[in-house]
Amino acid sequence: MEKEHLIFGIRAIIEAIPAGKEVDKLFVQIEISGELMKDLITVMKLGNINFSYVPFEKLNRLKQNNHQGAVHQFHQ
Repeated sequence: MEKEHLIFGIRAIIEAIPAGKEVDKLFVQIEISGELMKDLITVMKLGNINFSYVPFEKLNRLKQNNHQGAVHQFHQ
């Protein structure tokens, strides 16, 4: 039985992608900016990873605190 896992926070996701973590879903908060978010977008483009822009409320339903505008959802 597969178990659902979350990686949350921009820096954690930036590190997980090149480390080979399988990406099922990647959610990024609409209208978020900053240098770390630019770095995340670059890593996602280089890794040819699809992602969805979602409202803040969607991210809060996945992880209520400290998601920093990005949540990576995968199964193991």
